[in-house]
Amino acid sequence: MSLRLLIKKGMIEELLPLKNIQKVTLEKSDISLPSSLRYFKKLGFIILVLKRCSYRNKASILKLQFFNWGFSSKENLAQFNKIVKNDLVITEDSVRLDPAINRTVEFAISEGFLKIDNNGKIVLAKKGEALFDSIQEAEEVLNYETDILNEIGKYVSETKLNTIFENITG
Repeated sequence: MSLRLLIKKGMIEELLPLKNIQKVTLEKSDISLPSSLRYFKKLGFIILVLKRCSYRNKASILKLQFFNWGFSSKENLAQFNKIVKNDLVITEDSVRLDPAINRTVEFAISEGFLKIDNNGKIVLAKKGEALFDSIQEAEEVLNYETDILNEIGKYVSETKLNTIFENITG
């Protein structure tokens, strides 16, 4: 199902029922995954987005998905920047949802790095704040992402994000 239909039918919350998460289990796999698919890199990225690009350190799952898509390749980052600056209109097939973000959020909630507020927004918890501080202190950890997120700042608000996606649902 396309992103447009998910948003139009209000199914994002249904497909990403973060409020219902009771437990996350991880199993060791014999398959080696690229670092971009590992929980801790994605968790670090999510924490950076919440700290650097979100009001009151909270964001919707759609915002985290949008940023993840934008940073998944150099081509997507170029498109992301154009979309954010209103130089490019988002199309139905532009942004792809990544299930790894949902799983990382579930993991982070179960481990106490993130929590969900009453409005269904993902919020940085105290443990997540401590991880952010560690990321900032460490050398060569998510530097590329940090630099770009610092430039973007809080420019992509939830309101702006909704405006960006309006032409899909409109």
